[in-house]
Amino acid sequence: MIVEKKALLKDHYYHKLEYFDSARQAFEKVLQKLKSEKVTIFLPAYIGWSSREGSGIYDPVISTKVNHVFYALDKELNINLDYLEYLLKKESGKKAVLLVDYFGFIDKEYELAIQLIRKYKALIIEDAAHAFFTDYVDGKCGKKTDFVLYSLHKLFPFSKGGMVKINHRSFDDIFTSKKEFCENPFEYNLKSIAEQRKKNALEIQKQLSGYKGIRLIRPVEKYGDCTPQTVPVIVQEHDKSDLYFKMNELGYGVVSLYHTMIEPIQKDFPQSVEIGNKILNLPVHQDIGTSEIKRMCDLLKQLCK
Repeated sequence: MIVEKKALLKDHYYHKLEYFDSARQAFEKVLQKLKSEKVTIFLPAYIGWSSREGSGIYDPVISTKVNHVFYALDKELNINLDYLEYLLKKESGKKAVLLVDYFGFIDKEYELAIQLIRKYKALIIEDAAHAFFTDYVDGKCGKKTDFVLYSLHKLFPFSKGGMVKINHRSFDDIFTSKKEFCENPFEYNLKSIAEQRKKNALEIQKQLSGYKGIRLIRPVEKYGDCTPQTVPVIVQEHDKSDLYFKMNELGYGVVSLYHTMIEPIQKDFPQSVEIGNKILNLPVHQDIGTSEIKRMCDLLKQLCK
């Protein structure tokens, strides 16, 4: 083998990127392929729905009519690996698993989960809608799965924008029409945005630490060097909806992601329903800093008294 003056292999370390108006559209395209090959997809039992937006995860599953089952999560929304393995053993035929990087944090057993899924020769679709920075800055996800979905408008000041990364060339033909960026995320200083988001998340944790009525779902120190989309908290003893409306009325844009579970989860996974009933997501985006975070947390604690 000769040594060339420069790299010439165009498919070496190459990952195809395709762009959509939303991650939902990209997911539907992948699911159409799975449906044609009679693949069963395993979905996490924490999928939300709203009357205004529907469900970004479940609507494409329903519209493509792909066969699906749900696997259980724990109270911090980590995968119950024993339950997932039980389902993978039980189900015959071709399989795929959807991994969701909730709120930008990877699963506490992310690597073990991937090893388990590969043991049963299943495809892995990674919902990194909240985890663009956790992939492209932190390098903690998006490398060992087959498809990776991103929701750009949830992390950048874009009105729309979704992206899918295809990690194996054999799947490139799923996407045949090239769409340009709605807006280009790579024009931004990704490292600086990630650093600000992490700093804001740590400040929220500091401000709420030890406060009896509020629990962080995913404490920062447990989930490695991940960049959060928001910081999810459980409000233990107060009406979450009341807090949501009061905080927003007073100028603090908290949200409640996955607040209402889709119907199949409501029937079979009561713990997920309970989390959805109590969750608030506190903003950590790059437009705010320590002083805004402190005032927001002070108000939340005051309302929880």
